[in-house]
Amino acid sequence: MKLRRYSAGVALSAILLNGAVLAGYKESSHRWVVQEFQPSTLTEAEQLAEMAWFTEAAEPYRGMTIRVVSERIATHFYESRVLAQAFYEITGIRVIHEVTGEDDLVKKLDAQTRTGHNFYDAYINDSDAIGEHFRSGKILGLRHFMAGEGADVTSPTLDLEDFIGLAFTSAPDGEIYQLPDQQFANLYWYRHDWFTRDDLKQHFESLYGYPLGVPVNWSAYEDIADFFTHEVREIDGQPVYGHMDYGRIDPSMGWRISDAWLAMAGTGDPGLPNGYPVDDWGIRAEGCRPVGASVSRGGAVNSPAAVYAIKTFRDWLMRFAPQEALRMNFTEAGKATRRGHIAQQIFWYTAFVADMKGEQSNVQDSDGNALWRLAPSPTGPYWQEGMKRGYQDVGAWTLLRSTPLARRKAAWLYAQFVTARTLSLKKLMVGLTPVRESDLRSEAFSARVGELGGLVEFYRSGARDHWTPTGLNVPDYSQLAPLWWQSAAQVMAGTHSAQQAMDLLAQRMDRMLASPRFADHPCAANLAMQKSDADWLSASGSPKARLLNERPQPVTVAPEQAMDLWQQMERIPVDRVVAQWQARMRRQPPKRQQTEVTPIAVDYPKLTIYTSNMPPYSGLMDAGQDVGLASKVISTLLQRTGIEAERIVVPWRRALLLSQKASNSCVYPLQRSQEREAYFRWVSPILATSSGLYGLQGSQVELSHLSDAQDYRVGALAGSSTEQYLKSAGLIVDAGGSEAANYKKLSIGRFDLWATDDLSAAYLPNVSGGEALVPQLSFFTSMRALGCSASSSPEVVRALQRELEAMYQDGTMAALRDDFLNRLHGK
Repeated sequence: MKLRRYSAGVALSAILLNGAVLAGYKESSHRWVVQEFQPSTLTEAEQLAEMAWFTEAAEPYRGMTIRVVSERIATHFYESRVLAQAFYEITGIRVIHEVTGEDDLVKKLDAQTRTGHNFYDAYINDSDAIGEHFRSGKILGLRHFMAGEGADVTSPTLDLEDFIGLAFTSAPDGEIYQLPDQQFANLYWYRHDWFTRDDLKQHFESLYGYPLGVPVNWSAYEDIADFFTHEVREIDGQPVYGHMDYGRIDPSMGWRISDAWLAMAGTGDPGLPNGYPVDDWGIRAEGCRPVGASVSRGGAVNSPAAVYAIKTFRDWLMRFAPQEALRMNFTEAGKATRRGHIAQQIFWYTAFVADMKGEQSNVQDSDGNALWRLAPSPTGPYWQEGMKRGYQDVGAWTLLRSTPLARRKAAWLYAQFVTARTLSLKKLMVGLTPVRESDLRSEAFSARVGELGGLVEFYRSGARDHWTPTGLNVPDYSQLAPLWWQSAAQVMAGTHSAQQAMDLLAQRMDRMLASPRFADHPCAANLAMQKSDADWLSASGSPKARLLNERPQPVTVAPEQAMDLWQQMERIPVDRVVAQWQARMRRQPPKRQQTEVTPIAVDYPKLTIYTSNMPPYSGLMDAGQDVGLASKVISTLLQRTGIEAERIVVPWRRALLLSQKASNSCVYPLQRSQEREAYFRWVSPILATSSGLYGLQGSQVELSHLSDAQDYRVGALAGSSTEQYLKSAGLIVDAGGSEAANYKKLSIGRFDLWATDDLSAAYLPNVSGGEALVPQLSFFTSMRALGCSASSSPEVVRALQRELEAMYQDGTMAALRDDFLNRLHGK
């Protein structure tokens, strides 16, 4: 009887506790809806009902912590800093939402698809990778998931038809491989107040013989650039420039070329979304199979149009842009226009519209209205009617099959949450990167017409379907995309002419197409036989023969007429895009036997590998035994490949310097970053660690986001990427010379929090006999690599990379880490 009464009491207590928990989530939902999620296209009652569904659906995953990662734009900062916390308070699922560079994001996604290791539970990556997602078999098809394993975590109010970017995330098999999270276009940006000044209009027409206005073609753009840079030169006492772009040698330079310059020069063929049979990258397809990038195989990567595009990119940057543009990347150049010294920019990403607002902006009037406007980008001499009109970025949620089901479901809930109608309009008001039709038609968005310079008009028109991301012709985005910046760098550095660089690029792309990663897919690349360039250039379509006149008559339109061009463009339904590709699959030619590329035996050179004594990562004992987990990985990797190497321990800065001086010299454990990408050939990741903030036992610190740490004393390793990351988040950091010194400072109360990685946080207290640490907040995953000098043998680097991936797939990497941690804790 006592047992029965006890059991009943426990059950009643559980019911009461569960009721209290649900009441808490309900109260949180109401607070977020009223205080943050306004405006909305839903009524308050509808918002609360949608949030209640998330609370209920999340019940099996409550208490879980998931990791997601996205690129650095205002929309994703808002998600990371605000919406992740809202999701936690409404569902009980904590989200570590990292914001990183686009190249780092691509590398991390590629590492997970190659190794099968679950570094993250979801990615917000560009739909530019749709051709790879479709062919790889590694990415989850969302239609199938929503109807099957994910049915219980798929919101009844998701409303896929409300998303404006599904055409770019869908594939010929009818699947949706990504859920759009944000979109921004690459448009022409100009100073409307300057272009409409009577004195400047009269001066321009007197010099060039036609009206100053929005340029329709590149010839007019060039004249306007020359006018402001060399004729006007100064407005209101400030130097002004007629062109803006960016020239730092890093991966973002490559996106500049593949996103905009080639397509708008007119490299490919007509046809939306990307041109067919030759697309905006210059890759030819037969059916749905990519068959060549070089002119000799029917591609256009080294065609006259592509060469003209690269030459013009460099020429205008040197002649018309401010000198600092040569040292800028994507993010820096996009925000630079707010300083008020740029007259026009041919390709400007609307992700930076949000940065044109606020106290730091000199391109708005006293009422907050834009002094600038957006318009269609001018087209190059090879461009034809029916071709895409520009690039559009579609950042979209991507789930991998390798992610454990429970984590995948929790991540899918978060993906739907940050795109839900309850809050999507508020997110649009913050980041100005729309994804829902209902938000675009809202009164709140209409009210911002004056301050957004044409963004509202663009996204409400059919034009938004004519600005398209990279498409399905690109079969392996993560491997092909880096080739663009490497080739552009050769031109910018002056070591190669534009023709030489594009010839080498086309050859490298052809080699990749000859040995596709996803060879068994029906749309796998299948390299075409070569013909003479003259045969292809004399045929119709792309590749196109060189024009005798690459500078046609300049044409402008009046600023008040420019946005009318958008209204004349038709919408492109998703079904039409999918049907086109399905028809190409049905017309698929038989696969050719590849006889031109024959693998040969390689005698790998001996490597010199530098490292430093940096436990718990790396070092060597006097007897040559490994110190640190990364050193153990390198030893295993060399043993499995049979590659010989001399391993030398020197101070870290000297290791970095020596590894770049000679061929076949490498260094580890090197944190891979966008800034370092150009200087090494990479074997990655040899080690993945999670950086976080750690405190001592009994610490009273409570953190939900990095911004919560601003009131605390935070220590980090001087010069590390962790220090840089925290400073970029607005934290004041006390930088110490070593991790051991930082741990000591934490122990004696000099710091409240120590920013380090999970491996160091486990290692240093153990070896010093000090107090164990308590993780307070995880904020970033670092990928450490073996970096080999840029002149090192590509064959040896590829061999090491292949074996590293095999070590992940066969469980060796997990076993090495487990063994290291077990030994550390005396097990």
